[in-house]
Amino acid sequence: MWDVIGHLAAGRVIEGWGVADGYRADLMAPGDRCFVWVTGPRGASWTPGIWAAGVVTARPVPTRQSRRLRVGLDVRGLDPLLPRSELRSDPRFAEAEVLRVPRMGNPLILTLGEVAAIDDHLTSG
Repeated sequence: MWDVIGHLAAGRVIEGWGVADGYRADLMAPGDRCFVWVTGPRGASWTPGIWAAGVVTARPVPTRQSRRLRVGLDVRGLDPLLPRSELRSDPRFAEAEVLRVPRMGNPLILTLGEVAAIDDHLTSG
């Protein structure tokens, strides 16, 4: 496990991320937008939701771990973060894969409508 919350709280940029090998990783390309979704157990001391946003900077490449890839990113923390509860109440985001299958490995896919909902919430906050 990696302390993504501590990393972002310290103002650090996320420059890479581990993803599962497979067709979804093949869909990732430099310039694609991406978001870091933080979740956790009920009663956690943090708020689940989107904690960071940015872009893919490099295609996924193999790591030493079998079936794992590392994708290059330029992702920065959001201030304030975008809470899961706010997105869940938006009908454009209510069927998002991250809400329907919260324990699924990453990367998860967002529709254009779901990204539009995120953008609207980020600009209205």
